[in-house]
Amino acid sequence: MPNYRQGELILAAVGEPTEVKPSSKFHDSLYRKLHLKEGYAVFVKSPPRGYVSFLTKMVIKKKKLDQEVHSIHIFIKSLDSLEKILAEISDIKPESILWVAYPVKDEKLQEAIASLMEKQVSMKDAERIHINNNWSASLFLPTEKTEQHKNTFKMISQLKVSKIAFKLSVGMNFFIHSQDKQIDQIFKYYSAFSFGKHVLEYEELKLQREQEELGGAALEHAATFLMALQMDEALNQIFGKEYEKNPKTELDEARLIIKLIRNSFAHNPFAPTWNIRNPNNYPKKKLSVAGVLSIDISNINNMPAQWQDYGGKLAVLRLVDYIIDELFETTHK
Repeated sequence: MPNYRQGELILAAVGEPTEVKPSSKFHDSLYRKLHLKEGYAVFVKSPPRGYVSFLTKMVIKKKKLDQEVHSIHIFIKSLDSLEKILAEISDIKPESILWVAYPVKDEKLQEAIASLMEKQVSMKDAERIHINNNWSASLFLPTEKTEQHKNTFKMISQLKVSKIAFKLSVGMNFFIHSQDKQIDQIFKYYSAFSFGKHVLEYEELKLQREQEELGGAALEHAATFLMALQMDEALNQIFGKEYEKNPKTELDEARLIIKLIRNSFAHNPFAPTWNIRNPNNYPKKKLSVAGVLSIDISNINNMPAQWQDYGGKLAVLRLVDYIIDELFETTHK
């Protein structure tokens, strides 16, 4: 283990926060943003008041400190102090996660840090987060890992947007059906709407109540399958387009389920149909993700894709959470 100077701090056995459960809220917690995992050894330099207690509150179970420091958190207010700290910890291992925190809104210092880190230790700015009202932080990774990390979090961000679209469609449907039945038209429409070379006038844009209800249902339907399409694309981006037709892990099963749901919609959006090419190529007929969804593909080929087959729209929403967790785990490898 590196021989750090007196006054510096190593915290062992960082664990999951006891007050946080694995839910959508969990994904956005500071613990999550810092890429901390149970059992990690964290090296902290010049932390602000309260930061160490924030970390130690997350300890569930004590473990022996590994020979490896997994995560390094440096707080600075000037470039000079960063240069000194980097000289002190020149034996950083390439697998370490390195955060450099700096005062909020100090964009000049932020850019100077990125330039120094690339020149001095060949590490690039891969991600930026907001710690609190006073501190922001940049994650630095070896150059060869930076683009992969950015792409993973781009995929996670897009999955979150697909969830937002679904939730908005649910909210819109609730709003539509909660309005007085005597109202002929719920929404207001532009008097004119232009895009590119085309213009639509009010009479072309407006919808009647029945059409608004139909459109709301169609949006919710489309948003459900948008999540499946985006999960499939995210997995293709991170793991490649080849997938296991004879799944060996739960993630393999999840990926196959996603592929089947995606294909059912993509080829016939308003009448999704199971399209399992060469069913004999799929030895495992019962697929599942524990606590999320399951599907039996034995006798569904060319049949209408009904929600009862896989659990429906909320099962797809929960599957997005599962895939976000799995993608997040790849950032630790």
